[in-house]
Formats: sequence, C-alpha cells, structure tokens
Amino acid sequence: MINDNSSLGTPSLFQAPLTKNDLRQHVVTISLVLVRQLHFIFHRPDDSHEKAQIQLLGMTSTKSINNPDVGPFEEDGLPLTYEQVANTAFATTMEELYELAYHGMLYGRGYYMNSESSASWVSRVLVDLSVSHFAHAWDDYSSCKDAVRALVEVCETAQARMVLEHIENGDNFMGWYGYEGHEGLTFRQIALLSGMTEASLRTMANPKRSKPLKTFSHGRNTYISPADAKEWLISKGRYVPIANIDRQGAELDLVNETFHSFDDFCWRLDSRLHFLLGTEAAEDVTKALEEVREGLLRRRLIDQTPYLALEPSDYANTALMSMVGGALQLPSDLLALRSAAVYARSQAEDFERRIKEMGTKDQQST
Repeated sequence: MINDNSSLGTPSLFQAPLTKNDLRQHVVTISLVLVRQLHFIFHRPDDSHEKAQIQLLGMTSTKSINNPDVGPFEEDGLPLTYEQVANTAFATTMEELYELAYHGMLYGRGYYMNSESSASWVSRVLVDLSVSHFAHAWDDYSSCKDAVRALVEVCETAQARMVLEHIENGDNFMGWYGYEGHEGLTFRQIALLSGMTEASLRTMANPKRSKPLKTFSHGRNTYISPADAKEWLISKGRYVPIANIDRQGAELDLVNETFHSFDDFCWRLDSRLHFLLGTEAAEDVTKALEEVREGLLRRRLIDQTPYLALEPSDYANTALMSMVGGALQLPSDLLALRSAAVYARSQAEDFERRIKEMGTKDQQST
C-alpha cells in the first residue's frame, strides 16, 4: 500500500486545482452556510439562538451573523476567520482529504477513512449541499455553490487516490458515491488524478492509438484498473506517490507534553510507531521491536493499524520500556521514567475512584 517514492524521478506535472488557502476559504464559507441554515429552523423572537450560532463558529460577536449581505471575506464583513473553525471536524477532515487528494500525504487517520469515518459524513453533507435547494437559493444572496463544488471535488479526488492505491481496508469512505466496489477507476476519477479532461482521456483510450490507455468493461461502463492507471499516470509524469505520515507521531516531547490519561499516553506511543513505519526506518524499527519481544508489533484486524501489544503492567517495567524507547528512536531512559510515572498516576487515580465508590456504598448502607 505504501510506495517507495525514490524511484519515481522528477516531481509530478499534476497540479492541485486549488491552493490550501482556497480550501480554507471554502471551509469558512460552507461553515457559515451551515450555521445560517440552522437560523431558519431555530430562530427565536429574542434572537437568543444567535449565541449558539457564534459558539459553533468560534466567534464572540453576533454582528450581522444572519445578514446575507455580509460575508466573512469582505472589508466590513463578519469577524470570522479560518483559525476560528480550524479545529472543527469539518476543517480537519477537509485538510486531510486535500493533502491525500493532491499531495499523496496519508496521515494516520487515513487508515480510518471508511463508511463510518468523519470523511464519509463530511463528504455526504457536501454532496447533499451540491444539490440542495437551500444552497441554490442562498447562492443568490451570498456565493456558496462554487465552494461546495470545489470541496466535493477534493473528496472525489481523495476517494480516487484511495482506489488507485488500494487504501480501502474493504470499505471506501465515499463508496456510496458512484463507486461500485470493483477494481477499477472511472474516466472521471482518472481526470481528477491527472488534471486532464475526460474527453482527452477517452481519446487516449482509443485502441487504435499506438499506446492507448488500457480499459475494461463492467456492465455498461468502462473502467481502468488501478495497475494500468498508475502505469499510465507515471508515463505521463502525473503520478503523485503516497507518503505515509502520522503527524501526531513525528514528535513526542516526553518532558513537556501533557498526557491527559494512561490511554492518551499509549495512543501517543502508537502514533510514534505509525509514523516510523511510514519512513525509511520502518525495517529497523520492526526488527528492533521483535528483538524486544516477539509479537510486540501487531496490526488491528479491522484496518491493519499498527500498535504495540503491551500489557498495562509493562509500562511500569523500566527495563522493558527503555528498550521500547530505543526501538521507537526516543530517549530510552526518559521514556522509561515517563511511562512509569504515567502508569503510577493512572493507578493512583483508579485507587481514588475505588475509595470514593466504597465510601459512597458505606454511607448508603448506614
């Protein structure tokens, strides 16, 4: 699933149809549309609903929030910026889909892009908006249709790249949208992945050409297999290789970082593992973990996500965790101490909880 980019030569000629800044402006536009849509359902005579609206947008002022003539990017517009919605599920999901679609960057969450993921629900909302009577009417007051169209295309391109690279885990996040689940890409999907038009691709697929784009039929439709599609994209200099990256695992500050719970600490170690397995150090890391303990590195059956098969008591074993730290390319002794400290705190919190529960039961029995 993960490709070695070193042999692919020059950078791809493929260019993203929109910049990251364009994407972020579209996210702001659609966030505002969705919040204003709520206005027409939950409007109250005393305008008390507006407080909830600005909280959803991370704003502090209700100034003109429901005025269709005032947008977020005008000189005297709403005090709404991308930073205010950047940590919403909508924004973070679109950023990840954008990076996968146009830069081949598969982050840790990419393994969870299935039909129950945030990517699936966000794409459904956007596709619904693309045929929405509300959005169509609202566009006459404040432009939003272009933003919807652009974001749906980002989702489509990310879906196409997942099909191309077999990053599906048996369940594509956008499988409900014109994807039949067989091993093939449509002309539309190849167009999105190459930056070329569907008409030109159909011409290139003419079997009378010297080196046609290979296709196959499924029912009444024509498709291109992932292998043939990849070979063709590479030959045209338009292939974008996949880079497996887990931004959560790139850095792990064992001194200053706050771990909110024992589970949080365990998750951060797994993120570090996931990151390393997407780098050139993958073989060394795998070997080092096997030397620590056979079967220490495992993958979840549902999505093949890597994880450390450690028992809770293992985290208090400083000798063991020191070796784990070395395998994860972290300061060994520091990881061992931090691990023991986090485990001890979790145990203390558990004892406190049990003491309070026991005290409550004693009071009830008297």
